[in-house]
Order: sequence, then C-alpha cells, then structure tokens
Amino acid sequence: MAEDIRVSALPEDKSSASTAAKNDDVLNDQLKNIDEKATTATAIINETISSIQTAFENHLMEDGKGSATIASYTGDIQGFIQWLKEKKLPFDGKLTRLSITSYRKHLQEANYRINTINKKVNSLHSFNHFLLAAGYCQEMVVHPKRDKIKVA
Repeated sequence: MAEDIRVSALPEDKSSASTAAKNDDVLNDQLKNIDEKATTATAIINETISSIQTAFENHLMEDGKGSATIASYTGDIQGFIQWLKEKKLPFDGKLTRLSITSYRKHLQEANYRINTINKKVNSLHSFNHFLLAAGYCQEMVVHPKRDKIKVA
C-alpha cells in the first residue's frame, strides 16, 4: 500500500513578513519622493525657461522691434530650447558654443534652407545679447560672421 504523505505548510514567520512589508512601504515612499522631486525640479526649470523667454520678449518690445520680428525671434528661440530638451541638454540661461554649432548642424541635416538657418542664427545672436545684458551668461557665443552659412 502506498503511504499517504501530507506536507503541511511551514508556519509563517509574521515578523519577517511584517518587516518585508514595511521595507516595501519605505521603498515605495522613497521612490515617490524622488519622482515628486524630479517633477518639482522639472517644473522649476520650465518656469525659469518660461520667465527667460518672457523677459526676452519684453526686451524685444522695449527695443522697438515689430510684432512679426518678435514672433519670429521668440519662435526661433522656442525651437532651439525644444531641441536642447530633446537632446537632454540643460538650459539655465547660459548658451554654449557647442550647443550653437550643434544646433546649426542639426538644422543643416534637417534640410532647412540656408536663409532660414541664417535667420535662426540672427535670433540666437539677439538672444545671446539679451542673456548677456540680463546677467544670465558672461560671454558672446553666437558670432554671425562665423555661424551664418555663406551663400554662394
């Protein structure tokens, strides 16, 4: 005859199960805090970028630029900042020579017309002047003579 063997479950260690649950709760809270901090940091960065863009727009108005010029310049700057975000490059009000030359290369590779690229370089040049005057950056990194594409 076959022997009837029964295996009973081991008694549950309530203290280790309780500890594991507490550890999971602590970990979930930490992850939630990290996510909230990242969201807050992103919101602050976006707010800073937005305030810089608004100040640039006001600067252009005070400088007597026409509404079409203001719309063109601010649109070009928004495009540049969006490109920086897509490349995961930070923007804190400082422009870098590398970001300018890389953006120009991106525009060329995306088959933008030479006149359009040169217009965007002009917009970035004006933005660089503004950032310098407002104290966001300490040097001119956009140089139209170097950065514009020569038309044959």
